Amino acid sequence: MVMGRKKSPIYQSLGSSSLLVHYIMKRFPQQVLEYEGERYLIYRAGGILALHRLGMLLDRPYLTGAGFSDYVCADSKYDMEERIKAGVSSQRMVLVGDYSLDALWAAYNNRQVVKQGLLARYEMDPAKKIVLVAMPQMAEHGYLPWEEHIEYIEKILKEIPGFDVNVLVSLHPKMKLSEYQYLEEKFPCKILSERLFDVLPAADIFLSKASSTIRWGVVCDIDVILFDFWGFDLLSYEYLDCIDVVRP
Repeated sequence: MVMGRKKSPIYQSLGSSSLLVHYIMKRFPQQVLEYEGERYLIYRAGGILALHRLGMLLDRPYLTGAGFSDYVCADSKYDMEERIKAGVSSQRMVLVGDYSLDALWAAYNNRQVVKQGLLARYEMDPAKKIVLVAMPQMAEHGYLPWEEHIEYIEKILKEIPGFDVNVLVSLHPKMKLSEYQYLEEKFPCKILSERLFDVLPAADIFLSKASSTIRWGVVCDIDVILFDFWGFDLLSYEYLDCIDVVRP
């Protein structure tokens, strides 16, 4: 599913279509996704022909779980129900849970000890609240050029210290520490070496872009702020009325 006005680069716009693309649209209409007045292919035209020839072309390539799998694992009842609503057979759905939630639960039950460990390890003021920021990886995912990506990150870190809090930064696994280490010198923040779900319950406030980690903050019963600088529709989070969304 495409979410938001910033389209993923994996989708091929049909704005300037070739003859082959026009043939694909007519021969395989189920491969075309219409979204906000535009049409997209999830596979390139030649790839669609190849997959069809090999008997591997999906009828609904935009729906995870509607392919050739025997079972679809869901991490929650909500996820399972949403996939069934979208058209995945309920017979395929299996509720398996999520390891990250087990880790969150362990950290939540031990959050005071975890918090004291963070305060000591990163030399933070115990009298101040802890704000944990999950940094957006817009450049790493190809949504923004590096310069614009860094501009947004620095904008976030420039605003937070005005609230007189401890700031911890969590980097996405795709983000290289060496490229962000300078932030600790430029701003009053520390970059986490721990996994996010091992320490999140110890935070007082959690900031993130649209991410599955938003739900982590909610289940940990901490204040969650979702920053949406890029015009995402945030359809996956509209049922979470307990979070605050900040837009420019």
